[in-house]
Amino acid sequence: MDSGVFSTETEAYLEKVPETTSEKIGHFLHSSTCHLIVIVLVLVDCAFVLTELIFDGKLDTYDEYCNPTPSCSEQSHKLHHWEHVTHAIHICSILVLSIFMAEVVLKIVFTRAHFFSHKIEMIDGVVVLLSWILDLIMLNPNLVGKWAEFIIVFRFIRLINGMILSAKQATDKRVHEQKRKVQQLEKEVEDLKKQLKTIEQ
Repeated sequence: MDSGVFSTETEAYLEKVPETTSEKIGHFLHSSTCHLIVIVLVLVDCAFVLTELIFDGKLDTYDEYCNPTPSCSEQSHKLHHWEHVTHAIHICSILVLSIFMAEVVLKIVFTRAHFFSHKIEMIDGVVVLLSWILDLIMLNPNLVGKWAEFIIVFRFIRLINGMILSAKQATDKRVHEQKRKVQQLEKEVEDLKKQLKTIEQ
């Protein structure tokens, strides 16, 4: 149903004044404030993922060139440091993903009809869920080797998906605000026409 453009359904959803607690939570999830938080978290997650990939590269290089020989023994303290940094960054990334998971769950609970009528929202939910599962798998060193390449590719998919969704939601909000301004101007024009007619009479 979601073609990537601002739909009349989305406009009507945003236009509705929330009355119950459930509706207020639902509208907050689609508010400018929430969109801004999501964009910031996507950028933070992007920084975490890229940093972790850099340190993973360092670890792989060390394993490839230093493990067979003792020539890099003086670098062993750096190896432990890189491992601790990588693990810490990975935990931070999982925490950010957990926030995204909570957002998806809240959308399903409080905006079920809106969520399941927009393909981009459902795709985002699937990507976030799979990313969360894969990041948990990465906590087990014995499983990382089997999934390493797939996890790296999927991480980039996750980042691109997050950016696309954030941009789409921000665009929807801006279009909605512009349409509301146009409607207000049209109403003012109609009021002025009525006043002009009254004066002419």
